[in-house]
Amino acid sequence: WDPEPLASASIAQVHRARLSDGRLVAVKVMHPGLETRITGSMIALRMAFRLASIFFPTVAHDWTWLLPEFEDAIQLELDLVQEAVNCTRTKSLLRDFKLPVDTPQVIWPLTTRRVLTMHFVDNAHRVDDLDSHSRHGLNNAEIAQALVVAVATLAYEHGLVLADPHHANVLTQPSQKNNGKFTLWLLDHGLYRRLDESTRRTLCRLWEALASRQFGVAAEAAHTLGLGRTKEEALALARLMLTANLASDQSALGTELPKKDAVFAELKRLLPNGTSDLARLLRFAPRDLLFTLRSASLLRGQHASLGASRRDRYLAFARAASRGLCVPKIDDEKFDPDDPARFDALPSDVAAILLEPNRVLRPNHPVNRRTASEVFRATRSSSWLYEIRATLRLFVLISRIFLVEFYLTLRRYFFFIQQISWFSSCSIFLSSSSSSE
Repeated sequence: WDPEPLASASIAQVHRARLSDGRLVAVKVMHPGLETRITGSMIALRMAFRLASIFFPTVAHDWTWLLPEFEDAIQLELDLVQEAVNCTRTKSLLRDFKLPVDTPQVIWPLTTRRVLTMHFVDNAHRVDDLDSHSRHGLNNAEIAQALVVAVATLAYEHGLVLADPHHANVLTQPSQKNNGKFTLWLLDHGLYRRLDESTRRTLCRLWEALASRQFGVAAEAAHTLGLGRTKEEALALARLMLTANLASDQSALGTELPKKDAVFAELKRLLPNGTSDLARLLRFAPRDLLFTLRSASLLRGQHASLGASRRDRYLAFARAASRGLCVPKIDDEKFDPDDPARFDALPSDVAAILLEPNRVLRPNHPVNRRTASEVFRATRSSSWLYEIRATLRLFVLISRIFLVEFYLTLRRYFFFIQQISWFSSCSIFLSSSSSSE
């Protein structure tokens, strides 16, 4: 046991240790007395909201919905067994994809609500350590794209949102063969959300439509998600939040970034009352959508810092969304908290832990419900048919994107030719006028 922590955050710190059988492990230990301090902080926060409702009733009304969301997230993060469950589910979901992304193996006998023990990831560095990438001959853009594809696949195809994928929670492990290969390790799994089927499929339709510029479909999906009072407003906000495009933007996906002044002007147009309109927007949108936007925002920063293109990131989201629409639907309402088979589609060790009395603080929380892809993967009745459907849908999506971008390129080219012709005509006219004089 190494008494010096490898890392420390607000909830826990991580130590390196070696088991009696010689295995190297990482031990995440919750800070002493943390639950008591957080309980006191939550009481103070509730009192602050009550006082605000008296002295600032409008502000309190706009943001009161945020308090139960914050309390729910904190309670989940204070249970390290829940984090172990999330970690193991993610490992299982990513296993079928040929991605260099993984999660550490959980040591269940040495994991409790206050202590999480996992296999130690050796010879690795942080994902934003560009110098180490260069020394090992790693491609930054490939690393960035692997991370985005993994998180997008989790969210849109599987319905699990990794809400905290910032750089300190991701390690890059170069291959021992020094051949430019690598493995990305996702370390922190405390903050997850499970998208309900309706929200997941609507988000998938939105991403697919935005990528192929089917703005009618995109407007319908964005309005269904509550991103605006009208379809036009919802589409404009969706384009701005997801693809950083203005409503008037005619460029191809991810090719042009609007200037800050134009973005602020667009926000002022869409949210004329500022924070009040923003609070209304967030209050009526699906709660899990907020965590999805947070995850996308963190990925955007990492992707940019690694020098990868915005277009590749957007296409990764669109591809994951396209595959996600091919996953057979399930009925989210059919969840019986007393049914012993309610976790059958989950990995067997996860299901056993969730069914064990008093092992997980909130086993029936929505985040632990099986997703549509997990139910489908458990049956495996028509996996080949799913792959065919997903491949065909993806082919149609890529074809649409290609045709749209080809059309936009031609239009820009002809506009450029027209401008040259106009200037040439003007110069000829001026020349002839001057010679006649």
